[in-house]
Amino acid sequence: MNKENLDSLKDLKKKLLGSNYIDEEKSFIKNILMAKEKKYYQDIKGVGINKDYCRGYRGHIENYRVVDEVFKHLTDDKPIEHTDVLHSFWHTYKVLMQLERPDLFRPSGSLKKGNVIPLEKPDKMNLPEIDNRFPPHTSDKYLVIHKKYIEYYQLCFPEYLPSEVSEKYTWVDFLLYNHDKFSEVYDKYPKLLSFARLTHSIGNIIVVPKGFNSGRGANDYGDFALKSLKTFLDSFNAWEDYVTRFHLEPFIEGDFPISLWNGHLDDKACSLPKNKIEIDDFLENVTSSIEEREKILLKIVRDNLLEIEK
Repeated sequence: MNKENLDSLKDLKKKLLGSNYIDEEKSFIKNILMAKEKKYYQDIKGVGINKDYCRGYRGHIENYRVVDEVFKHLTDDKPIEHTDVLHSFWHTYKVLMQLERPDLFRPSGSLKKGNVIPLEKPDKMNLPEIDNRFPPHTSDKYLVIHKKYIEYYQLCFPEYLPSEVSEKYTWVDFLLYNHDKFSEVYDKYPKLLSFARLTHSIGNIIVVPKGFNSGRGANDYGDFALKSLKTFLDSFNAWEDYVTRFHLEPFIEGDFPISLWNGHLDDKACSLPKNKIEIDDFLENVTSSIEEREKILLKIVRDNLLEIEK
């Protein structure tokens, strides 16, 4: 593993974005937004010995060859078949933006076909609930901003749009264009910028069974994921070995995954954080645990490199 690949393990967006990557903390959210749009990618696409990927789709950094190199140190050089990003940035970021800027991301109105009534500013005393149906979106189906939102912004928040808006203006375009305006929101959450980097750190990537990724959906939170994995692996007494082999101890308390905020793993708990306290708890838990595991894995890689050089 060369120095460039070793350095990228702290933030694999460096490999993904190449010269588009901005290596300064205040721009870490810009980097993760660009990682949602293929037009910013500069890695070597495709799967093969001379490519950056060993499997999967472009943009899924957990499928990089350099990631497999790390985990082979933990599996006696056996190949890894499936990996996943444990703690997702996007779901919590989306909630945070809806919470702090309901005027932009939770307007009153409907996008249903045939409904021609324009969107309106929400009633501050009766705000609609934070929900996945509200933007910002990054899925292919909803990435392009709906015409009603464009018209709403043109009428109520023209300073948030460029003078010319393309037909395929996306939520990523919108968030990048207004990055500096949103800095006052980001500043309210001291660990947010760190998490924007750490979400694509080697410390936040785990080895998973085949098909595991597709089942996460809206419950895309790492404590839920580990709870599910524990249930599966306990059925053949493999959980303890899994945690030890892949150095997941920073995410575990006793024998059980750490809840990312108070009550999150309760049977009837809401899958999304509901307020600033829960978001802050989430950010504190994920950043500290990812950083700890990142240090462990990077030390293993460096120690192995030193052995090779002897």
